[in-house]
Amino acid sequence: IDTRLEGRDQQVSTKVDLITEDVEVDTLAWLDPDRSLLGDAQQAWLTSNLQASTAQWKVIGNQVMMVPLAPNPFWASVGDQFGLPEFTNLDAWDGYPVERRKLLTALRDSGVDDVVVLTGDIHSSWAADLPANPYALGDFPPYQGLPPYDPNTGANSVGVEFVAPSVTSATFADALVSLALAQGQTPEEAEELVATTVFLIRTFYPQVKAFDPASHGYVVLDLSPERAQSDWYYADIETDGAPEAFGQGLAAQAGASTLLPVASPAPDKPNAPALAPTGAPVAGEDDALPGTETLLVLGVYPNPTTDRAAVGYVLRRADDVSVRVFDALGREVAILHDGPQPGGVYALGLDASRLAAGTYLVRIETADESATHMISVGR
Repeated sequence: IDTRLEGRDQQVSTKVDLITEDVEVDTLAWLDPDRSLLGDAQQAWLTSNLQASTAQWKVIGNQVMMVPLAPNPFWASVGDQFGLPEFTNLDAWDGYPVERRKLLTALRDSGVDDVVVLTGDIHSSWAADLPANPYALGDFPPYQGLPPYDPNTGANSVGVEFVAPSVTSATFADALVSLALAQGQTPEEAEELVATTVFLIRTFYPQVKAFDPASHGYVVLDLSPERAQSDWYYADIETDGAPEAFGQGLAAQAGASTLLPVASPAPDKPNAPALAPTGAPVAGEDDALPGTETLLVLGVYPNPTTDRAAVGYVLRRADDVSVRVFDALGREVAILHDGPQPGGVYALGLDASRLAAGTYLVRIETADESATHMISVGR
């Protein structure tokens, strides 16, 4: 699914209370039922395909964490004691709680079982159950009226989520340490902040079954008729030639929609196919990519924008391409490309900082096809 481009409304804003210095969320916008992450068309497509699927395991490739975390009714009594704000990631599904509620309740009400969500983005390892209402005390928006989740039995969870760490990029823990050091804390205090964060997330978010903010590695998902198992493998990227090792594993039994730890990784498959080649094949300039149409438009991101945006598209074969930007009166204001291009994937930069606030049209043309995409520029 796409949670970044076409259907996504801008994230809700936050503000700092000038008296308490607490970071506050614009709750009216946060709970606005018209705000969308997927968009109506993709939401309907996803729900209907999951409901109609005859596969045992329904696996969703997903960019930003889906597990409900905020608001946490337990945090008010513990957060201030540790000097930490509640974990709220408005870039993820937590920033679009009404849309997430629609999806999870639709799966629950239609009896869709064995849903597995695979996620990245946050540079850390997470494993979680996916309840529509994660807290027994959560009788408030956006969980109001939904049966609460039981962390002991997994009751009222409608799926599970596995989140892969980064291979070499900075980790969640690295970001916490950098923030602490920038605020004048010592390295020891920064490391203590990481340990405290792990403790709080594991203690006060019962839907989160595993959390590792610091390890680099990858995930292997193993599906069998009996269970879906995710195994995390870690390595020390600072040491050349350091071996990777099994770090942790969790599995959901068929029909259960809740995670339990496993002691060892899933066994290797007999007669497994060969590993993927280490070098990707490179298409020649005139080699056609799969597909019948020459032009596939990926979109304009971010949209709306204030300064810069990228125009994304795929050429399935070499062609003459024109990418131009027009204002609302049809006047040409920018030419991003005009000439031949080989087949491939493109992201052309658009400098919107010199454009007046308003609505613009990006027009992409090949010899035989054209597409127009709208972009909003704000200030």
